[in-house]
This record gives sequence, structure tokens and C-alpha cells, in this order.
Amino acid sequence: MVVSPLFLEPVSCAPVETRLAAIRAALSEGFSPNELDRRPRGVGRPLDWAIEDGAAADYAHLKQNFPIVHLLLEAGADPRLPSRHPSGWSPIDSLEAWFKQYKIRPQEFPPEVLVLKSFYEKALEAMKRVADELDAKEVAEAAREAQKEGSLFGRLKFW
Repeated sequence: MVVSPLFLEPVSCAPVETRLAAIRAALSEGFSPNELDRRPRGVGRPLDWAIEDGAAADYAHLKQNFPIVHLLLEAGADPRLPSRHPSGWSPIDSLEAWFKQYKIRPQEFPPEVLVLKSFYEKALEAMKRVADELDAKEVAEAAREAQKEGSLFGRLKFW
């Protein structure tokens, strides 16, 4: 089984420019920014990996992942798609849950976790912006389809 570099590079300890180059190469080779990682320990899709905070040793690299999030979004990653989280959370849901917990219990967030806050704020803002754009496109497409069906129905009435 070939494992998508889009799952591996966001959590790599390589410099961010090296990770970005590998992600660009994977995208140009046809790897999907929306593919679901089906490996037993996979967290979800590439955006899920880009915000995954599974190990404290990775926080220094993870907080540098905004360019990776941005690249994945530009490549067509849909931040509304569910991960493998038991609740089926999207990356947006995961970050909103993080901020909700932070708001309720800020004292429970150690300094090594708080270094992610700024990254998470920027990532969430970018993902919400893309989600809004995707929602608007879907609404516009549905309106066009409804208009087509309506005009076709109107023409059929007069036959």
C-alpha cells in the first residue's frame, strides 16, 4: 500500500520548506488533498494531519504548519469533510472544540500546548473562509440547477 505523502509530511520533523516541496510534488503526482487515511492509526485527511497535535515533541514543527494548511486549501482540500474522529468531526470542528475547551479551562493547557494557539487561530480562520466559499458555490450551483429545471418544466407545460 502506498501511503500518501499528504498524510506524512504535515507531521514530519523536516523543515517546513522541505515539507511544502514534498506536498507540492505529491499534489502534482495526483494525490488528493481530500483522501481519507484508512490506515489503522490514521487521523483522517491531509488537513486533519496538518493540525494533529498528538505528541508534545511535534509542537515546534506543528505550529509552523500554516503554510501547509494554506497549500492544501489552495489545492482543493475541503475543511468541511469528516475525519476519522469517532464523532465524524471535520478539521473545523476539531479546532472549534479545541478553542471551546480552552475557553472553559484555560488553566489546563500547558505552555507547550499553548504555542499552538496562534497557528490554530490562523488555520481555523482560513478553513472557515474556504468553507464559506464552498458553501456559496454549492448554493449558487443548486440555484442554477433549480432554474434550469424550472425553465425546462415551463417549456414542457406549453407543449
